[in-house]
Amino acid sequence: MKTIVFFCSGQSIDTCKACLRYYYQKVQKNIDVYIVTPKKNAAAFKSETVKLIFDEDVVGYTEVLTYLNSVKTEILLKKRSVGWYLQQYLKIAVSYYNFPEEHIIVHDGDTAFSEKIMNLMLSSPVLLCTHEKNFKVYNNYLNAIGLKILDYSYVANANIFYSKKIATLLKGEELFTWFIHTLDKLVLPNADMDFSEYQLSATLLNSDFTSKQINFFRRFDLIQDSFKEVDVAIEHGLKRYNALAFEFGHHSTKRKKFIAKIAYMLGYRW
Repeated sequence: MKTIVFFCSGQSIDTCKACLRYYYQKVQKNIDVYIVTPKKNAAAFKSETVKLIFDEDVVGYTEVLTYLNSVKTEILLKKRSVGWYLQQYLKIAVSYYNFPEEHIIVHDGDTAFSEKIMNLMLSSPVLLCTHEKNFKVYNNYLNAIGLKILDYSYVANANIFYSKKIATLLKGEELFTWFIHTLDKLVLPNADMDFSEYQLSATLLNSDFTSKQINFFRRFDLIQDSFKEVDVAIEHGLKRYNALAFEFGHHSTKRKKFIAKIAYMLGYRW
């Protein structure tokens, strides 16, 4: 495997670029790196040696975004956002339409993985899972469509995707039509169901790859101000954890920051 595809929103640009610098130093060299991002972010990656795929150019973008905007009320009732489901669609769609013959690593732009984990994924690919327990709603959806559910959460902010496995779900539909029907008929009407692109892909690929459970600090944004810059935070944090996420758009308080710093000092996950 040699292709890493980052999905980068405006909030995660600095983290994504710092992660790239870390990988260029630490990770095997023969990799192809793509950034999927809105067109408005193009200038931010002008100096990077990456290939850009714009959100707006992904097949089905307009259809899915139009649908999501039409069901905003239902989405808010699930405490999600239009952007949440749009990003999930984009990850599946880029794998399916842009890399039809290839296994790829889909990678969130707000997350960095240690050199050990990323080199492992590239050389002898594994599916990444976490210690988190809040994935029952994703498995409820997978069970409803007849897939064998997994015992762990694979919402690890990066994992392997393969278009040919995704194709087995479509039954002749276009991917964007299938995605819209999935949300409209199953996910949004059922309070005990939700959709995760990572849990879905790992379930489809579970028989093809072994799994690796990672030590993940998911709210490293809460302690990032302890370091001078994101590059330093990544360098230090990845000596203690397999993965760090900088979720700057999520809720933050002084109390949360204090607890996160204590958790980091003690080596706990947060």
